[in-house]
Amino acid sequence: MDKQLPILLGDNPIAKEYIIALLSNGQDKEAKTTKELIEYIDTLEKQFDEVISEIKELRKTVEQLQNPKTRSILKMGIEKTEHIVKVSKNMIIDIKNQFIGMMKQSLDECKRQGKNTVIKSVDTLHIKSSLHSFNKHLVIYSTLDAFSKKIDVVSNEIRKAKRNLKNAGLLLVGKKIKQYSESDLNKLNVLQKVTRGTLNKIENLSIKTAQRLNRLDSFTKSSVKQDLKTLGNSFHSKKIPIKEISR
Repeated sequence: MDKQLPILLGDNPIAKEYIIALLSNGQDKEAKTTKELIEYIDTLEKQFDEVISEIKELRKTVEQLQNPKTRSILKMGIEKTEHIVKVSKNMIIDIKNQFIGMMKQSLDECKRQGKNTVIKSVDTLHIKSSLHSFNKHLVIYSTLDAFSKKIDVVSNEIRKAKRNLKNAGLLLVGKKIKQYSESDLNKLNVLQKVTRGTLNKIENLSIKTAQRLNRLDSFTKSSVKQDLKTLGNSFHSKKIPIKEISR
C-alpha cells in the first residue's frame, strides 16, 4: 500500500474557506498576503521533503563504504544531520497546524457574530515567531557543512594513501596498511556532490524565510493601522454623547 502524502496547507478546506471569506468581505489585501504565506509554507514543506530524501540517500551511500573507519566517521555526521532535519520538519508541521487553528478561530468568530462581520486577520506575530525559530534551527546548514568538510578530508587521505610510498615500507615491517578502494573514492565523490547541492538548497531556504519575515513585518504594521482605523470608525458610528463619555 502506497504511503499517503501529507495534505498541503493550500489544499486544506479551512484555508480555502478562510481565503473565500476574506475576499467576500472585500479584504483583498489580507487575502493576498494570507494566500502568499500559505503558498510559501507549502513550498517550504515540499523543499524540505526533498532535503530529507537527499539525506536518506547520503546515509545509504555512507553505509555502502567498504573502509570501516571511513564509514564510522561519516556515519556519525550523517546521523546528527538526520536528527536536526527531523526536528526542523516537525517545526514546519507545527507552523501549519498553528496557522490552520488561527484561521478556524477567525471563521468561527465570524459565524457567531453573523453576516457583514469583518473577518479577523490571522495573528501573523505567532507565525513570524515560529518562522524565526525555524530559521534559527537551520543550524543543519553548519552540521551538513561539517559533514562536507569531513568528506574532503577523507577523500584527500585516500588519494594520498594511493600514491604514498610509505605503504610499501609498512608492508616490509609487517604492519597493516589502510585498505582504501576505488569504489569508496567514487562513492565519496558522489557524497560530496549531493551534499553541496543540499547545502545550497538549505541556504536558499534560509534566505527566502528571512525575506518572507520582512514581508510579514510590513503586513503586520499595515494591519495594525487598519485595525485602529476600523476601531475608530466603529466608535464614531455609535455617536455616544459627550456627557455619557465623561462619566
